[in-house]
Amino acid sequence: MKHIPKFEDFINESALNETNAFAAELNDYINDMYNFVAKARNKAKTQEEKKVYADIIAKIDRFDHEVDLLISDILTESDTIDEAVNVDASKYVRAHGKQPKGNGMWGFEIKGQEIFTPNSMSYVDACKWAKAEAKRLNAITAYTLG
Repeated sequence: MKHIPKFEDFINESALNETNAFAAELNDYINDMYNFVAKARNKAKTQEEKKVYADIIAKIDRFDHEVDLLISDILTESDTIDEAVNVDASKYVRAHGKQPKGNGMWGFEIKGQEIFTPNSMSYVDACKWAKAEAKRLNAITAYTLG
């Protein structure tokens, strides 16, 4: 089992320098939880079991969202938002079972807001656009919508 620091560790000044690295590790941990529960849901035999696992997955998604907001707020308050913005496609991959690619109207979630590209564009260009929007909003992560 991975060690997850307490909330106070985020507030500690020395820990703020490591928040981006920890955020990535925490995101991996959340994805591991999601994948474990999704596998269990696929093995469930009754509709009731499947519903329980679906509820757990919904709670994991909400937790993932809240963690992102918390980390963004901490970084904004500590003026360390100069770090590079990340585009996280894990939610898209969960929904579609593949990496995003191609052309189209792309949507991203940044600090709890759903935003969409102003016109159709490649995913690579959409990521560049989303990074600029995330920086404007003082966010560290833009999630590709699924």
